[in-house]
Amino acid sequence: MANGNDDFMDEMAIDHFIQKRDFTKALQIGKDAQHPTREMTVLRNFALELSGRAGDEMFEYVQDYKTDGLFFDYNKDGGVYPTGPVIYFNLGARHLATQWANNDYLKRPDSYRVLKNYVLIATVNEHWNVTQQTAGILENTWFHNDLASKLNKFSLDNSLVNKDPILGNIKKRLSNKYYPFPTKGNYTDFVCKFYRENPENRVAYDYYLLSALLNKKLDKFAWGVKLYNNYYKNLLPKHYAEAVSLCKYLTHDSLLVVNPATQQKFEAFLMLKKEQKDPTTEKNIMRKSYGDTYWWYYMYK
Repeated sequence: MANGNDDFMDEMAIDHFIQKRDFTKALQIGKDAQHPTREMTVLRNFALELSGRAGDEMFEYVQDYKTDGLFFDYNKDGGVYPTGPVIYFNLGARHLATQWANNDYLKRPDSYRVLKNYVLIATVNEHWNVTQQTAGILENTWFHNDLASKLNKFSLDNSLVNKDPILGNIKKRLSNKYYPFPTKGNYTDFVCKFYRENPENRVAYDYYLLSALLNKKLDKFAWGVKLYNNYYKNLLPKHYAEAVSLCKYLTHDSLLVVNPATQQKFEAFLMLKKEQKDPTTEKNIMRKSYGDTYWWYYMYK
């Protein structure tokens, strides 16, 4: 273990806690890393999205990869990071999730982690023969009896999938449209296209806004955030509210409404920035007070 790759160990630990849905522990691992790997960033951002905390906390962590930090690369990471298909599954991209999970299973049929992804996606796709066969495999293991029991219930009463708090919600947002796998540098185009073609998908909406913020495309963010009443009423997540104040400042868009508390904090940010005389120290001084805001990311990253 002394020669182990610390980054890879952190990535696997985050992935482990994501599987257990213990997002608090997942988000503590490597939290203070100044140069996290792309893979660690993808896993952390996925944990933030699953926990509903991405809009409030994403820019409290180092974001070095723009939208590339939201997805694994199918060609590079297939078979290595089993979370890859689950991200597309959670998003609602049925064909991408299914293709990735199936190919991972063909490569690693002896991996229970891969098998779990394969059977859960197959179950939501209503491939009940796969559900039954996999339940028979898992019920003979020490650690997967609970999943086997759930799969057996699904196979006996198919309607239970729709009532499951996790799988039922995913099933509601699955898209039957086919999309080619995006690759490094074009995840933004994929997210934009996916959301515009699936506008009722709340998760796709979040990915659209987060992608725009990560790439500093405030025009795209402003277009999307004007629809936020469909989801958030007057309770915009922290980073979305910060981006709204920045958009208002840069564009004077009268349709954007800024939260008074956020606006006050933004004015203090601008005042402190204006007071800086030394460009070489400005970034660090601003980071000390505002490094956990979208404003710092937009201005200095």
